Amino acid sequence: GNDTLNGSWYSDTYVFNKGDGHDTVVETSYYSGAVDRVSFGSELRLEDAVFMRSGNDLLIALRDSEDQLAVAGWFSSEAAQVEYLDFQDRSVAASEVSSLIDAMAVANASSASFTASRETQETGLVLASSPI
Repeated sequence: GNDTLNGSWYSDTYVFNKGDGHDTVVETSYYSGAVDRVSFGSELRLEDAVFMRSGNDLLIALRDSEDQLAVAGWFSSEAAQVEYLDFQDRSVAASEVSSLIDAMAVANASSASFTASRETQETGLVLASSPI
């Protein structure tokens, strides 16, 4: 379902699996000793996730599904961040998230440019081979 998960002042672990829908984490931990985590399902690897920024929220969408996890206020306050995002193959620290978003934006732009270039070339080939 579509759920809102509210954190506490202490360490929280949120579990997100394929099929969970659109969930939102609202984290408000100002306690310096708290270590919050999102634990993604055992079958989910980092490559299965797409990281995006939407306003001040972090969005993590799962490829090939409609599932998405939002962390409200991620970019407006460190207290709203989850310290670790745990996938099957690795953990992502909060400090790595902006770099992942930037890398994915560059990869998507390169992919879109390659696709557009390829489509233009294929269209040119079709026009060149059409009888006039």
